[in-house]
Amino acid sequence: MQTRPAFLVSYVATVSTSMANFNVPTYVARTRARFNTESVGVSVAAGSVIVTTELGTDDEGTANGLVDEVGNMDSGELESLFDAPAVVDSVTSQANPDAVAPPSGPPTRSEDDHVVLSIIIICVVLVPVAVFLLYLWMDRTKPLPQAATTKAPRSPRPSKPYRPVNTNEDLSSRPASQVRFKIEF
Repeated sequence: MQTRPAFLVSYVATVSTSMANFNVPTYVARTRARFNTESVGVSVAAGSVIVTTELGTDDEGTANGLVDEVGNMDSGELESLFDAPAVVDSVTSQANPDAVAPPSGPPTRSEDDHVVLSIIIICVVLVPVAVFLLYLWMDRTKPLPQAATTKAPRSPRPSKPYRPVNTNEDLSSRPASQVRFKIEF
C-alpha cells in the first residue's frame, strides 16, 4: 500500500525565465538531490514563471528542517536550483490532508485478560475432577458386599434329568427316520 507523505512543505518562487526555457524534469531532479526527498511536486504558472513546489516528508521535525533550509537559501543556491535567477516568495508547512495512515495493529491482550482466561481454564478442568472425586468419596461410605467364602445356595428348583451319553454305542441300533431325498437329473 502506497501512502502519501504526512507533511507538505510548499514554497512559491518567481523565476526570471520564460515558460519554454524552464525544464521541469531537471528542476525536479535537482530539488530531490538538494533536499534529499523523493516526494516532490511542481506546478508552473505563466507570468514571470511562478513555480510552486511541494516537498513531502513523514515527520514534523523533517518538515520544519526543510522550511528552514528553503528560507536560508541565498540567491546563488536559488539560481543553481532553478537554473535562472529566482526569488522565494513564501514557505509554508502543513499536515497533508490526503495522507493515509497505515492500518492499526490488532489489539493486544492485557495481563488481566490472561488472568481471567487462566482462571476459566482452571475451573473447566477442576470442577469435573472435583465432582468425580466427591462421587468416589461418597461411594466409599456405602457398605461393600460380603466376600463369598461359602458356596452360594442352589435354587430350589430341581435340576433337569439328563441321560448319559456314550459314544461307544452302535449307531445302527437307532431307528431310521422317514426322511428321504430323491435327486433326479
